Amino acid sequence: MNKQFTILHKDNAAYVDKSFLAKDFASDAFGFVPVAAEDKMLVGFYKFVPSFYVEVGTVKNAVANTITAKYYHATDGWTALDIIDETQGFTASGFIFFRRPKDTNFNELASTVEVDSKTLVWLELTFSEDHTASSTIKGIAPLFSNDKDLEEERSNITDSDLLGSTLASWVLKHQASRKQIVQDIRNKGNIKYRAKADTSTGTSKKYENVFSNITEFDILDFDEIRQASKFLTLSKIFHQELSDKADDKYSVLGKYFYEQFTRSFSLFFLKLDIDDDGEEGEDDVAKSTKIIDIVRE
Repeated sequence: MNKQFTILHKDNAAYVDKSFLAKDFASDAFGFVPVAAEDKMLVGFYKFVPSFYVEVGTVKNAVANTITAKYYHATDGWTALDIIDETQGFTASGFIFFRRPKDTNFNELASTVEVDSKTLVWLELTFSEDHTASSTIKGIAPLFSNDKDLEEERSNITDSDLLGSTLASWVLKHQASRKQIVQDIRNKGNIKYRAKADTSTGTSKKYENVFSNITEFDILDFDEIRQASKFLTLSKIFHQELSDKADDKYSVLGKYFYEQFTRSFSLFFLKLDIDDDGEEGEDDVAKSTKIIDIVRE
């Protein structure tokens, strides 16, 4: 099973894999251009991905445009998908959200399909206008919070005097928070499983559970964790970037926001994709981080 979050740029009939550059916001910015109206961006994973974050480069696309999205349906082919695009056509950094396609019985509709020799659940994005030819992308990957969340608490947090001359945003701190939160969830004893057929017994199939670690793709609704990520990111900024001694005002703010993170992370119920099928269902877990034992519905 391909576990890689895959980003493809389709330029007419040719595919260019941007996954390696896109997956980490610390990587160099890369050209996603020329993104013309006939080009497509395809996002693939082994299960449906309801959202991801786009960090644009220092040279931003200046052409107003809209994004339309499709998913693949086994019977109907490529089918329109509802989208909320905070990037406004890659003209700004932001989240892109997709409404999970389901039928009237709440059965998942998205199917795998082969694209560029990779069989995954693909989302296809099309742009309405040609983009600025020199524009770049810094990364495309899941996050749990962004700079707009930070500004709710500290309106000046993205001012240049705090960011300094080398940073355009706090995206790397959001990425660090995502990694820490996922590791904390793992450390508290959460795992996921996938039923796997064992055909070694001949005609009588025996099933066994294959266990693996929780990842950022297993949080079914990141809004449940967004507040915690916001506070953890603020704590990292004040402690790691702005404070230069233990008792200065930035250190005090760092401790305050870490306390807020701890409270937020301890009080919510978090739905995890425990059965690793990409959708919320009876086999998934709603658990409190206060009571870490898995409780099945």
